[in-house]
This record gives sequence, structure tokens and C-alpha cells, in this order.
Amino acid sequence: MYSLKKLDDCLIVELEGNFGVETILQVLERRDESSFETPCHNEMWMVGGHTAHLRLRDVLTVVEGIKSTCSKESCISPEICQKKMAFVVCQQDFTFSILELLSEGISRLCPFGCRVFNSHEAASEWLGIGSYGNEVDSEEHGATNL
Repeated sequence: MYSLKKLDDCLIVELEGNFGVETILQVLERRDESSFETPCHNEMWMVGGHTAHLRLRDVLTVVEGIKSTCSKESCISPEICQKKMAFVVCQQDFTFSILELLSEGISRLCPFGCRVFNSHEAASEWLGIGSYGNEVDSEEHGATNL
């Protein structure tokens, strides 16, 4: 399961339960539709203590999925793009390590920075956003097969 919350200054993606590459790709697809279209807005992905069922080859699939959303004129070069993406993981384990690899791939292949954090506060500070600003829109999606 996952939920999307569009705030004034950020898109919050909350992954609930264990998740795999399919869930992440569904989030990317849904994020780019209608009211959640945020090509150059900051994003905070809340993972919590859930487990990422990602293989090493899945990391490249996700990075390519994220890179393909950077086709907008304002998101093509690092000099123009102001976007940042943060993953918040509550514990240091395999999930944290996989997301660090994912973050490194995103930072190298996309025109924006991406980092993994252990706390919401640290991620908010790096993104330059307040603590959960005004909610503009939100939706929840059910469980998906891993």
C-alpha cells in the first residue's frame, strides 16, 4: 500500500507494509498524473520500518523510471532544476542500504539530488520544507503483489 499527499511545498509518498519495484513504479506513474504532477517539486518518501523487496537489478529499473519523469524543460539540467528527493528510513538495515544505492543512482543520472535519512526532521531540513505543510490533495492505494 501507499499514499500520496501533495503539500504546498512537497509531495509526501508513504509506503506502508513491505514493498517491491512494482509498488514504486505504480507510485511514479500515479505521481505524474493529474493533481500529483510535480516534476520539479521536492519529494519525501516515507519508508518507516518496512522492508524493501528490491533486487540489485530493480534499482536500475527504478532509477530509469524516475529519470524518465525528468523530461520537462525545467527539470533537464542541474543548473535549472531545484528538485530534491529524500527517502526516510527508520532503521539501518538492508532496506536502508538498497535505498542508498537507489539514491546514488538517482543523483548520478537525474538532474536533482537524492539522499536517504534516518529521520523526518533531517530530511525536511535538507529539503528546505516545513513539518508537513498545508495539504492540497491526497489519496491512498491498496496493497500490491510483490
